[in-house]
Amino acid sequence: MLKLSAAATAGFTWTLRQTPEVAVLNEERIRPGGPLLGASSIQEFEFTARRIGTSPLLLEYKRPWESGEGKRLAIEVVVQP
Repeated sequence: MLKLSAAATAGFTWTLRQTPEVAVLNEERIRPGGPLLGASSIQEFEFTARRIGTSPLLLEYKRPWESGEGKRLAIEVVVQP
C-alpha cells in the first residue's frame, strides 16, 4: 500500500505514469485527511505482487486538466519471496 498526501479538494491528485512490472494495481482511492474543510487528502494505491524482482513506479502530482509537467515521484518497487 502506497499512501501519498494530496490536495484533492483543490484538484491536485497523483497519477500513475509508469506502473511497476513486478506488481499490479488493485485499487486506488482518496480518503479525507482530516475533518476540516479544505484539509489535505490521502491518496492510496494498493498493489499485489505479480513476480519477484524490482521495477520502477513513476507518479505525477498535478491537476489533470492543466498542461505541463507536475511534480514527479519515482519509487523502486521491490518484491521479495
